[in-house]
Amino acid sequence: MAKRLRWTPTPEVLEELEALAWAFQPGLSDLLGEGGAAEGLADADAAGGGRAPLADPAKSERRAALRAREHAEGAPPRPVLYHVTCRTVQSRMLLRPGPELDSLLVGCLARAQEAAPAVKACTYDFQSNHYHLLLTSPDAPTLSHFMNVFQSTAAKEVNRTHDWRDQVWSRRYDSFIVSPEPRVQLERLRYIVAQGCDNNLVDSPLEWPGACAHQSLVDGDQTVEGAWIDRTELYERRRSGEPELETADVTTRNTVHLAKLPAFDHLSDAEYRDLMQRLVAGVEKQTRERHQAERTRPLGVQGVLRVHPHQRPKKTKRSPRPWFHATRESFKVLKRAYKAFLDAYLRAAALLRQGHRDVAFPEGCFPSRLPVSLPLPSARARAPG
Repeated sequence: MAKRLRWTPTPEVLEELEALAWAFQPGLSDLLGEGGAAEGLADADAAGGGRAPLADPAKSERRAALRAREHAEGAPPRPVLYHVTCRTVQSRMLLRPGPELDSLLVGCLARAQEAAPAVKACTYDFQSNHYHLLLTSPDAPTLSHFMNVFQSTAAKEVNRTHDWRDQVWSRRYDSFIVSPEPRVQLERLRYIVAQGCDNNLVDSPLEWPGACAHQSLVDGDQTVEGAWIDRTELYERRRSGEPELETADVTTRNTVHLAKLPAFDHLSDAEYRDLMQRLVAGVEKQTRERHQAERTRPLGVQGVLRVHPHQRPKKTKRSPRPWFHATRESFKVLKRAYKAFLDAYLRAAALLRQGHRDVAFPEGCFPSRLPVSLPLPSARARAPG
């Protein structure tokens, strides 16, 4: 299991995870700030017996009834939440914030959404040398198509903006499945929102000058606009006799549509906005307390903008890649399901290598390509002479 294959949990696994997620949930008060209309969401003891309101039986029954009706009506499977991240080559500051690049990155995300409408974005954050996305996708191949469109178009815009002539991304993106547990999903969202604060760059997530969805989440906006330059049209029209054509003539405003976290999709728009406001307030409070205790202060927006895009840090922070983002019990379920998936995939690949053509690969995977059969050396036609 050294090499991890990209996969999608089956509907049965997702139902088992959701049952674990809503059976019991700890409080969320350590992740959120004070007050607000959704204050009851953070009080673990509000419903009595240590059960959080997020997991009260009435809501669990309503959600179960909704899932049963979706299955009866033949609705598509419930999408999976993925945490997607990727670092620039040699950790160079190629994503350094700037008005032009920030708008283009959002436009590339919107373009990827047009290419893969089934993929929804819950949030995104572009730091100077890496990015984080929180996406929902029905399966791994659909997510792969979305990321292919995004990373290819974004790399081209980064090269043009910062006069860079090498590869932009250090490797292919990393994607990690996030379990349906409300606390786990909110922790992932908080981790992304707090990137600028945790790296000692700004005091508040709302101060980060790069492309991010923090302000939209706090304001309750479900759409974010970005610029998209149709380079193909620009090239063709210049070749056909319009050499004076500018990029502004082929630039359009594309929209990224933000979605709620799957574990909180039962909240109203106002409740979800209040939850995001309290999340950001909690990050600001913890950042302020940490700086006071350590007697430090952040680099600041001007310091972030002074960094040259080609600059390479002296040391890159690295951490082990997680298998999944889940609690202990859900992690066991996911690990067991992945092992079963891997065994089925390896058996199918072995049969394919043996020459069988009617091989059934596990659902939601990337099937191996058919082997190429070459003639034996003795049967090959010899070149004349």
